[in-house]
Amino acid sequence: SVLDPEAIEAAGAVIRDVVLDRQNVFNLDDPKEDRRLYRLANRLHVVTREEVVRGQLLFQPGDRFDARLPEETERILRPTEFSTVATVRPIAFEDGMVDIEVVTEDVWSLTPKASFSRSGGENRVSLGAEEVNLLGNGQFLRARYLSNVDRDSTQLEFEDRTLNHGWW
Repeated sequence: SVLDPEAIEAAGAVIRDVVLDRQNVFNLDDPKEDRRLYRLANRLHVVTREEVVRGQLLFQPGDRFDARLPEETERILRPTEFSTVATVRPIAFEDGMVDIEVVTEDVWSLTPKASFSRSGGENRVSLGAEEVNLLGNGQFLRARYLSNVDRDSTQLEFEDRTLNHGWW
């Protein structure tokens, strides 16, 4: 049965538990996705860590339940580069206590980059990779090697939008 968030809020419920369901890139329970390549990808991919997801939540156990916060939390979790699906909903309500389920589904987060060109007798090469969920921590890392007639260079870029698992 579907629980009515407004009724739960009106009852003055307090959040008892927040249950996380962090799903990998491919759902191997689906016969279309239970393939060798997808199983390998799931083994190589590090699922977004629990503390990264919890750091994005607008509520925690012990807080008074606010019916707006599950939808607002979904909006925060959806636009991340490492998650496509986010569902936040109450799953149990009894004796003034509510349990909330947070479901996230990861996307493949490693992208190789390569570019080769030749113009005017000059070669240009760019090789690298981007990872938008480094080791499941929600961090961005780009490594790139560039070579042209003027110079060879190596670039490294790192970003952590939730430094210390808070909003910075």
